[in-house]
Amino acid sequence: MIDQATELRKLSLDHGRQMSAQRSESSRLMVVSGGKGGVGSTTVAIQLATALAILKHKVLLVEIGDYRSDITTLCELAENTPVPDRHSDLANTIQPSPAGFHVLPSAWQPPGQASEQSPAQAHHIFQQLQRWHSDYDILLADVSNRPQGLASRLCEYADDLLLVTTCEPVAIMDSYTLLKIQSQQGTLPRVHTIVNRVSFPEQGHAIHQRINHACQRFLGFPVKHLGSLPEDSQQGETPSDATKNLQEDPPASLAEACLDMAEQLMKHSCTSVPDKARTM
Repeated sequence: MIDQATELRKLSLDHGRQMSAQRSESSRLMVVSGGKGGVGSTTVAIQLATALAILKHKVLLVEIGDYRSDITTLCELAENTPVPDRHSDLANTIQPSPAGFHVLPSAWQPPGQASEQSPAQAHHIFQQLQRWHSDYDILLADVSNRPQGLASRLCEYADDLLLVTTCEPVAIMDSYTLLKIQSQQGTLPRVHTIVNRVSFPEQGHAIHQRINHACQRFLGFPVKHLGSLPEDSQQGETPSDATKNLQEDPPASLAEACLDMAEQLMKHSCTSVPDKARTM
C-alpha cells in the first residue's frame, strides 16, 4: 500500500496534476460494488481511495458487509472493531491507513457467531455516516457484491455507484442484474463502470458498451465508463496475496489508471444528480 502511494505521488508530480485542496461543505457518497464475487471490487476501492488521497481529498473508506475484514487486512489495520450497538460511537473505530485515507472497518465478529447486521445496527451506522458529511470530502463505501440492507440503502442515497466487473460473461451479466434489481428498489445514482483485468483498454470500452446498451434498452438509463485496470497488475484472490502484491512496486499503468479514474470521478461529482436530491 505504501509503495502504491509512492508511485501515485510520483506520477502526480511527473504529469503536473494539480487538484484543489479546498474542502467542500458536504462530502460525496460513492459506493463501490461488484455484480459477483471475485471481480476485485474491494481492491479497486482501496486503489481509488489511495488515488483520491494523493489528489488531496480527505477520504473515509467504509467497509460494509457481513463482518468482512478484507479492507482491514489489506491496509494492515487492527482487526478488533467491536460490533456496533445503538450507543456506540463509531468515530472511535476509524483508523488511518498508510496511504493517507481513513478506514471505518467492518465490525469484527468472532467465528461461530451471527454474521449479519441487525436492522438496528445498520440504522445506527447509517446515522453516524450522516454526521460525517462535513468531516470528509468523500465517503467511499465498499459494499462488495451483495447490496442489501445497509448497502442497498447507501446505494439509494449515493451520488455515484461504481460498478466493478471483468471480461467474464458471468460477471457482465451479473453486473447488469445488479443494476436491474437496484433500479427496481429505487432511483439509481450516477452509475460508472470499472472494467477490471483487461488485456488492453479497448477491451474495457467494449465491455462497457455491452452493459450500457443493455441498460439503455431495457432499463431506460445510461451508464458512464470510468476506466479499466490492466490484467497483469491485479492483486491475488486472497487477502494475503493482495497484501503482498500491493507492497511490491506497482506498474505505472495501474497507478496512471487509478489517478485518471479519480480525476474523472471528481469531475463527474461536480455535476448535478438528475431526478433526485441526494441527501442522507
